[in-house]
Amino acid sequence: MDYHLAIILERELFLCPPSENNFVFISNYISPKDGLDSPLYRPSRSLKGVIINWRLDNTTAQILEDMTFVTAHIHSYMCGSVPDFERRQWLLKLSDIENGLLSLPSLSPIKSPFAEPFIYECCRLTAIVYCEAIINYIPFSVAWTSDDLDRIHSTMSLVPVTRWTQIPGVWLWMLCVVNPAARYRFEGLRLRMFLKNCTSALGLTDWQILVNCIESFLSVQLWIRERGRRPTAVVKVV
Repeated sequence: MDYHLAIILERELFLCPPSENNFVFISNYISPKDGLDSPLYRPSRSLKGVIINWRLDNTTAQILEDMTFVTAHIHSYMCGSVPDFERRQWLLKLSDIENGLLSLPSLSPIKSPFAEPFIYECCRLTAIVYCEAIINYIPFSVAWTSDDLDRIHSTMSLVPVTRWTQIPGVWLWMLCVVNPAARYRFEGLRLRMFLKNCTSALGLTDWQILVNCIESFLSVQLWIRERGRRPTAVVKVV
């Protein structure tokens, strides 16, 4: 519940804050199960492996690769292990990634018997907002437009929950990014339910992957609140 409140309200952990570390993050942990990796936390794996294991097209897989790169750098920087010149280079790379996302075609409003086109559209929309918020230090609660919220909610609903549970790490990334903006909207009720179901299922399957994903997302929110500055407290990586 503490993590859910911190994500949705864009706050620090406050019910049971950690005593020493801001992030309890085991950086070298790799889940033995397929499909649990996430743009929020995924050790380096081949793009081909992602496509084969998750049945995603090349464009969707590349979006996820780029978002993993974005998150990993933020987490490293907030932990104080990335020099400032590398940070500037990364921001330029992030701008190129965002421009590439904006050039991708949106999903036509057609019915499809397959879930993959809708997963692509959800990834594309989430990635655009993710990059925009990170580059310009815009809270996720205001980074989404009303039209984008309606679109991702309706598109996500077209994918069966059984398909989302095959890639819960990807689903968790989308839900973390969209939930702050939906907290006062009717759609937020369903998206919060999805967040609860997703974190419960992922935690029961592999607790450490869930902790790594959520801690990484909290570091992204901290990056935005601190406007790209390192927090004054010492942050350690376990």
